[in-house]
Amino acid sequence: MEIQAGTSRGIFRSLLQILLSFALLWTVAATGFPPSAQAKTSRAAIVSEVSGEVSVKKAGGLKTYAVYKNMSLNQGDVLITGQSAYVVLRTADRGDEVTIGENAEVYIAELSEQGGKSSKFKQWTGSLWSKVKSLVSGEDEFEVETPTVIMGVRGTQLFMAVDPLTGRTVMLTGTGIVQARTSGASANSGSPEASLNSVTVYPGMQIDLNSRTAAKPLKAKVEYMDSSRIAELASPKVLEAMLRNANDIQQENEQVLERLRNALEQGHSSPDDDSVLHIPDDATLNKVAGNYDAFLPNLAKAAVAGKKLDPRLIDEINEQISDPARKIDLHQVPDFDRSAGIDPAIRQLQNQVDTANPVDAENRLIRENQARLTSLLPRIEDDRKRLEEQNRLAEEEESGQAAVALLEQLSGEEKQRFEAAAKRNEQSRSGGATAPADLSGRPDSGSGGVTEAGSNSGPDDADVSDESDDWNDSEDSDDSEPNPTPNPTPNPNPTPEPTPNPEPNPHPNPEPNPHPNPEPNPEPTPNPEPNPHPNPTPEPNPAPVPGTTRPDAPVLVAPWKPLATLNPVVVKLKAPAGAKIRIDDGEQTLATAAGAGDAVVDMPLGELPEGTYRLTARTVHNGAQSEPTALPAITVVEPGEPRLISPAEPTAFAPGTIRIEAAAPVGSELVLVKDGAELVRTAGLGEQPAVLPLPDGVYSGLALYTEKQGLRGRKSVPVPDISVQSTAPAEPMLILFQPEAPENGQVKLQLDLIDFVGKHELYALQVHLSYGHGLQYTGPDKLQDEEGTVFDGENTCEMLSQIAGRTENMLIYTAIRIPSGSDDGNIAVEGRRKLVSIPLKVGESAADKEPVRLLYFQAVDRSGQTVFELGTALTIMVSAK
Repeated sequence: MEIQAGTSRGIFRSLLQILLSFALLWTVAATGFPPSAQAKTSRAAIVSEVSGEVSVKKAGGLKTYAVYKNMSLNQGDVLITGQSAYVVLRTADRGDEVTIGENAEVYIAELSEQGGKSSKFKQWTGSLWSKVKSLVSGEDEFEVETPTVIMGVRGTQLFMAVDPLTGRTVMLTGTGIVQARTSGASANSGSPEASLNSVTVYPGMQIDLNSRTAAKPLKAKVEYMDSSRIAELASPKVLEAMLRNANDIQQENEQVLERLRNALEQGHSSPDDDSVLHIPDDATLNKVAGNYDAFLPNLAKAAVAGKKLDPRLIDEINEQISDPARKIDLHQVPDFDRSAGIDPAIRQLQNQVDTANPVDAENRLIRENQARLTSLLPRIEDDRKRLEEQNRLAEEEESGQAAVALLEQLSGEEKQRFEAAAKRNEQSRSGGATAPADLSGRPDSGSGGVTEAGSNSGPDDADVSDESDDWNDSEDSDDSEPNPTPNPTPNPNPTPEPTPNPEPNPHPNPEPNPHPNPEPNPEPTPNPEPNPHPNPTPEPNPAPVPGTTRPDAPVLVAPWKPLATLNPVVVKLKAPAGAKIRIDDGEQTLATAAGAGDAVVDMPLGELPEGTYRLTARTVHNGAQSEPTALPAITVVEPGEPRLISPAEPTAFAPGTIRIEAAAPVGSELVLVKDGAELVRTAGLGEQPAVLPLPDGVYSGLALYTEKQGLRGRKSVPVPDISVQSTAPAEPMLILFQPEAPENGQVKLQLDLIDFVGKHELYALQVHLSYGHGLQYTGPDKLQDEEGTVFDGENTCEMLSQIAGRTENMLIYTAIRIPSGSDDGNIAVEGRRKLVSIPLKVGESAADKEPVRLLYFQAVDRSGQTVFELGTALTIMVSAK
């Protein structure tokens, strides 16, 4: 009896330990504040966007996997991007964003939580742009490390680039404040060594280290942005990410300026001890503010000039900038004042470092000269205009002198005609309501056919004809003809040799010239036939009918180049407000939309049959249509939908026989993926089954897609779980999956256990899941007993409880066997067995696919010893709609 009692007390103590452990877990989850001695927990970064060849080496492994959207990445993973590729990561719990450009290699050094959230990335090559939310806790960390320098941020946007050939590192602060220190240096400030190895970098400033050996002091390497250098090093996607955050950058930099202004008002000329800034007065602060305003326009201009970005992208970005005065105008880019607010002592320090390193000195001199040349351009343009004006005045003066010389050789009557013509030319040039100057030299009869308003009348025209004939008849040379040249070219220095009676030039539309220099020696030809109408109205184009003026063609925003895409196709255009945009395929109109001025109009073309389309877009206004704008060739690709043939249910295959049979249209490929990573592909055979073989292993979360011309279909087919029959000792597994499609606004998740036998037999367990606010658990805390599950029976207890967080919900499942006698041992799970079903309600904010993460799993035996623990977060994508 004593032995039995002792055994009972031991069982009770073990159970009490387990329940106390669970109570502590519930306390932590409910309060949201873990105890100080909490062990590190893993965090995850989710792939929000990916393009091109992007691969990942999972922590501790050598094999690379293709990166896909919504893929979960963890501490220890290495990302590698290929040519023209990029990937955008977002930390699941904080929403910090990192855009990694082409030809980059980035190591996720730390993604964990222990008191505070720590995010650390090591960048070996390539360029990236990080957008970090404010770090609320003093224990939170976000760092980007290169072989040369470490950047610690507390809510900022920054650019980093490492040249793979030279190791040159460039860091640029977009917003906020960055604390930079050389690799290997301590982050603690205050010591002389820390002062040399660290610096605070403010917006619009960069650090440029030209080798893998960082310079001391680091302050000597801080300067204002070299936009051409940044545009050269940054990939197009990184530049786009920087500029698409223009609105946030402008607003956040206003906050930085406000802090600098407050420091100045309190008598502090330096914002902090590690800064290179020295702002003694408002004038200096205004120069710094001018550089903040010049930051984005200079970056955009360099990116467009370097052909990294299309100018039309700047139009899209301007639509997102709320302040009209701060929109980016590529034609009016303000200059950078590279000395604005820089401490003179730092300038002297930079000169000393440059002396020790001639290469740095030369590079700095080049940048400064470029800045000076940029500032001189407006002055050079003013000088050019001034010289042009001086030349024009000199030419007019020379023409005037030539006219005087000519007049001296003319008779009195010739002078009168010449001066009258010059007067009419001058009045016409100045906009007076008189007739255009008649350079024919014909006498002014006072009854000419041109009225003061410049209109012609029939009777006057007849009079002019008669006078013209009489005047020509009075000339000495009966066989001369007027010079038909309409615009005589003045000679600044003529040698006039006029005939006694110079012939007139009756051309109807002479070019008004305030300083005429008619050719003094016209070539006479026989039989003159002067034009009786000296100022006829030229033959105009037919006047447009009101309301039918041809409008301007629409401006194409996207696609910029030939495109292969899935349905639906969306074209982006601009057209004036009040006009209509029409997209045509030959004679067929595919879409119409109202113009919106400078705003971009999205025009979906609906579900188009597969093929290549050469479309045109026109603007239609008041019944008139513009010239067509040709769109780049658009190829619509339709991969079709996959059809799973076998297996139709979870299957254990004999070793070496795993195969999946499926069907897909001819011309498409079947692609089998696991958690988004491709496992195998094969060509579709129409209705005939195609085989996808797999190596021996245990597979869950498999999905079949179709793919054509590199475009993966939008619909997938889940594949039942696959395992291999084996006599070898099985390893235990916990599987999270979605067993069926969503129904009636609810999704169902399921947890299964596999092979918890022998030393892995369990007595109690806990599982932590997390998901976005689009999913909610609304069921009871205490679950009803379900027959056939692991914890089936009256002597078990299962609990489910959801805890709402700021950015996501956490769901905790706990289960324990309640002792009812001395024979209550551990639970053995042979093969695969259902653990629990979890119903989740789908909210309005839910996306079509929602990530659900398995954060933690622990199983303990009867004595309270851990028999299995999973500490690495896993993610599945759940079909919510």
